[in-house]
Amino acid sequence: MVGIDGGLGTDALFASEAATLGGVAGGTDLDGSDFDGGDFSSAGLNPLDAARSLFWYDVFTWYSLVIRLSARRVLSLNHRTDCGNTASFRSSYHSSSKPMKMIPLANGDALPSVGLGFWKIDRSRTADVTLEAARIGYRHWDCAADYGNEAEVGEGIARVLGDRVCSRDEMWITSKLWNTYHRPSHVAQACRRSLKDLRVDSLDLYLVHFPIALAYVPFEVRYPAGWFFDPEATPPKMIPDPVPIAETWGAMERLVEQGLVRHIGISNFGVSLVRDLLSYCRIRPSVLQIESHPYLVQPKLLRYCQSERLAVTAFSPLGAPSYIPLGMATDQDSVLNDSVIVAIASELGRSPAQIVLRWGVQRGTAVIPKSSSREHLIENLQLFDFELSDAHMQAIQALDRNQRFNDPGVFCEKAFGCFYPIYE
Repeated sequence: MVGIDGGLGTDALFASEAATLGGVAGGTDLDGSDFDGGDFSSAGLNPLDAARSLFWYDVFTWYSLVIRLSARRVLSLNHRTDCGNTASFRSSYHSSSKPMKMIPLANGDALPSVGLGFWKIDRSRTADVTLEAARIGYRHWDCAADYGNEAEVGEGIARVLGDRVCSRDEMWITSKLWNTYHRPSHVAQACRRSLKDLRVDSLDLYLVHFPIALAYVPFEVRYPAGWFFDPEATPPKMIPDPVPIAETWGAMERLVEQGLVRHIGISNFGVSLVRDLLSYCRIRPSVLQIESHPYLVQPKLLRYCQSERLAVTAFSPLGAPSYIPLGMATDQDSVLNDSVIVAIASELGRSPAQIVLRWGVQRGTAVIPKSSSREHLIENLQLFDFELSDAHMQAIQALDRNQRFNDPGVFCEKAFGCFYPIYE
């Protein structure tokens, strides 16, 4: 659920504007310069005339302030009332930033096109990162039970709300159903655990994390469950559980009907699985989340989703960097080092990461880069005051290698002793 002005309420807007416009005697003038009442004697005014002039200056300035802010409050309230979640979303991280692009959903709601991904963010820093990101202007949080830090995200969200950085209605919170909870009897249980950890009453979006069902692991045995059924076994293995996606999806639909989630969606699904799901679902998925970056463009999948009014979120939008520490990629695999990206960044005076993220947003996807660095958090939001040309977009798309870093058909066998392809 998102609002306008990056979560600044109208009272905060009044205070902010008043601080800016409070340029009466002894304050700061409207152009930002210091103003101390002026040297009226040099203008030939006696002290009484000077006092009268200063008085009417004060009256005029504060009258202008009231008029401007009253109009702004009315516009703000009208925007919230008339536009709902399709309202223009402005990040507060930079006063000159342009409105964030929103990704329209089929029911008229809208998803902020830039979010913060929490995969691999250290638990000890997660709450602080959440609060810092909210202050910078983030309102879209991408979480998952499997990331192992939802409780810390929840702590951060509580601090965001406690500090009145923004309201709950101005946030978009996503979580994901893990593989071990695909049985219909476990879906609501898993969702409620995420709600408890995140300290919210409902989710904006709940995704099926993978089209992979694994044997159930009770919370009291291990949470999050991970991939192995029993990490202490010799050898430890993941154990598939043949649960039809249709059964899992039926339980996901009931979450919507129970008011636990507003939207449901899918992650790591290909065209065939999406098409099959759309053939029988009662509640259509709102979002598909997939790995996508200039080395994995997936143009056919994106085009198909757009034809079905299914919004797409790109995870790992910067490609290799998240996978290098895991030994799943090398520096040579990083699109940020690609000469095409570096040249465009130099031409536009932007960082390579901003070029890649802007490409993702400009092609119509939401992007959820991960970072714990304040500098990078700010940089990753500064995407809306420039555009890539058609030539830039085509040059970046031409980098496509169909190079997938997050592929269960590869890592499940290497790391978890089970060959489990899903994309072929």
